[in-house]
Amino acid sequence: MPAASDIAFTATVAAQRLRFEEQPDARVEFSGGPGRTSVSASERTRLPEHVEEGVEYRDARVRYILATRLRTDDDGGGGSGEHRDTLVHREPDENGGADEDDGADEPPADR
Repeated sequence: MPAASDIAFTATVAAQRLRFEEQPDARVEFSGGPGRTSVSASERTRLPEHVEEGVEYRDARVRYILATRLRTDDDGGGGSGEHRDTLVHREPDENGGADEDDGADEPPADR
């Protein structure tokens, strides 16, 4: 996450049953100025990076994190900015639940 983020957003969604009629075209885009440094990450449980049409996924969970910091003249402000995107898959624990860490608003470290 950028040091001293100016804004951070975290959202978690969960579904008992989830089916996609078509493959989604999901993306994150940033526009405007001034320059910024941003990080986004999604942690998925029981949901692959590329879902399949018509397949039913059960007990799926996605946690999405976005953090951004406006760049100043001191750190090269201006321009269109930088963005780093991370995807993490979590495996269910022995009780069938995901290894949750809802107290942390930090995206996972790069792997």
